[in-house]
Amino acid sequence: MDRDRHRHLVRLSDGQRACLRAEVARPPEKFGYSGAAWSGELLSRHLRNRHGIELGARQCRRLLRAFGIAPGNRRRNTRPSAGTERFRAVQHQPIDSAVSAGSPITKAGRQDLVLRKIRRVASAGLPLYPFVLTLFDLIAEAIPAGDLPQAMLTDPASNLSWIFANFDHAKWLPVLANQIAGCKPSSWPGLRPRDQLDLTRRVLTLQEFTAPDYRRSPIYNEFFQPLRLEQGVLIQLAEQCEPVGYYPLYRSSAMKPFDRDDLRFLAAAAPHIAHGLQAAKLVEADFSSEAPAGSPDEHRLVDTPGMVVVDRCGRVLGLDQRARSLFFQIGLHDGLQASAFDETDLKSLLDYVARTLRAIFDDRERSSAEMGPPAARIFSHKAGIALRLRGHVMDGERGPGLFVVLVEQIELEHLLRLRLMYRHGLAPREAEMLVLLRQGSAVARIARELGISTATAKTYVRHLIEKLGVPNLKALRACC
Repeated sequence: MDRDRHRHLVRLSDGQRACLRAEVARPPEKFGYSGAAWSGELLSRHLRNRHGIELGARQCRRLLRAFGIAPGNRRRNTRPSAGTERFRAVQHQPIDSAVSAGSPITKAGRQDLVLRKIRRVASAGLPLYPFVLTLFDLIAEAIPAGDLPQAMLTDPASNLSWIFANFDHAKWLPVLANQIAGCKPSSWPGLRPRDQLDLTRRVLTLQEFTAPDYRRSPIYNEFFQPLRLEQGVLIQLAEQCEPVGYYPLYRSSAMKPFDRDDLRFLAAAAPHIAHGLQAAKLVEADFSSEAPAGSPDEHRLVDTPGMVVVDRCGRVLGLDQRARSLFFQIGLHDGLQASAFDETDLKSLLDYVARTLRAIFDDRERSSAEMGPPAARIFSHKAGIALRLRGHVMDGERGPGLFVVLVEQIELEHLLRLRLMYRHGLAPREAEMLVLLRQGSAVARIARELGISTATAKTYVRHLIEKLGVPNLKALRACC
């Protein structure tokens, strides 16, 4: 009877429950909330704002208990608990130990821990793309901004080398390209030219890097404001007094403003980010292969696939929105102009896609229609962006005439292990264990594969659950 009551009470589908379970396994700060723990009221607001679901606070408290997460205490004046005493007793230990033990951690302590991770990843030797994505995750842990887009300019001499996260390239890049058309790379409308910025400051506030009429400018009203990028700071990245990149960080107007602690943390992190960025540019992730499409254990599918259609002469006849975004993403690192996304006929983008496909599928200079059976390639761009491409010959009325390519963005397993290791502060074996758990392998099978006992593997799982702050093994499998 209790099960029926809970099922009626929450009114969520299995997919919604799974998604929500994964979200509440993370601290509320990850979504831009000020609370340190989930409560019924906070979860009710989160469901309404993020998922458009109306659920009362009382029902949300029951839902949290059903997920195995105790709702935050509603009493304002609570007595010191045993957990608080444990935190006081281990304050002399490294923050990593305190966090792994499940003790409370202050905002300053969390930012100090993230700063240590940034120092570590800055010397990791990761290629550019995985380095920046890992950095985005770490900064979001120290300064939560919800699911807002993030971006970093990795080449100050141009507007080309942008790396984005949580960003719909196909929808918003044409808008941005239209706003900056004809502008110098060092100056965007509504923003101060870079040569007018105070280079002695590592972090600039919104008023310091925008023009006085910024709020009335088209770029704000048509690009930044619709994306809810309303509060901002600019991190200036310099190595040996030379600019190597710019990292704008935003929050929405509904979120808590950046405070002095945030600015101090970003100023302390800036030189390490600049060093890591400069090193990442020198690393080429050249792991291209002609393997059939690769087994699922060799890489992780990042997003839904796209499709490209090529004729007998190698000309691209068409590509869908997803394929357009994927190729534009790697094209940004190969000098493709942002205006290519705003062209009516997309000629520049189609020419770039055609050249790239010819280079990937080049097979003794044979045309795509002569390649015969389905062909597969795993292509890793020098920036660390990996694609899996599968080409099929399509028969037409006059015989073979079209080559259809399915394009998927993947993450190679060895780069995924490195990214998880530096993102969560894991040992190499722990990162390897986490990747295998993500693939759905049983703990006993993982133990046999790694040559360790089942008891040791279970100990690794316990440590991972504590380090990542998730409630159970199921949440651990879904966290990466």
